[in-house]
Amino acid sequence: MDQKWSSLDLAVQLESLKRDCSIHIKGALSREECISLMDMVENLQLSDAKRSDIEAKVIEQCQVSVFNKDVTRMLEAHFGQGYQIMWSSFDVVGDDAAHSYPSITWHLDGGVTGSLKLFVYLNSVEEHGCNTLMMDQERTNQLRKSGAFPISMKERKEDLTNELINLNLTPEYISYDLKAGDILLFSPLILAHRCIPPRIGKRRFTVCFTIIPAS
Repeated sequence: MDQKWSSLDLAVQLESLKRDCSIHIKGALSREECISLMDMVENLQLSDAKRSDIEAKVIEQCQVSVFNKDVTRMLEAHFGQGYQIMWSSFDVVGDDAAHSYPSITWHLDGGVTGSLKLFVYLNSVEEHGCNTLMMDQERTNQLRKSGAFPISMKERKEDLTNELINLNLTPEYISYDLKAGDILLFSPLILAHRCIPPRIGKRRFTVCFTIIPAS
């Protein structure tokens, strides 16, 4: 979907990304496009040898639609010297996430300085409850200094309320009301984040792109 942002819209998005290190872009894909992409995978059996090929097609189709003129303009303006789209994935998070999905604990990503992560939600948070929670940069920095984000996944926590209180910080989190077709774009090396497991019997479908500076 071509959103046709005005110069003011673009400036507002860029300022929000610079200030908050995260933005919510609405309606990058239509609901019909989201259903079509999910159906491509849903119609396969888990053991189907073609599954990886189909998932690659889902990612490719999503990328063509999402990286439209507006998003491209914004990313070009943000990075200045160009960017690369890397490490793309199609992910289905089920209600067994507590045992199978390590991103339900608070963490910071490693990687290239200045990287952004772009999630395209193919079904709404309202439907499955599997939102992404983030902490602002100030809280993240203080928690990082206190050792709250260990490298070992086994040592990471789903709840950092006590750690925040011990640092005289309030347990406040950033989240967006993401609908099918919306984008969450944020700095995963700067903002601590975690995924809330879906409600019982529900699944979250997303396509994720890591975006790094060109140089």
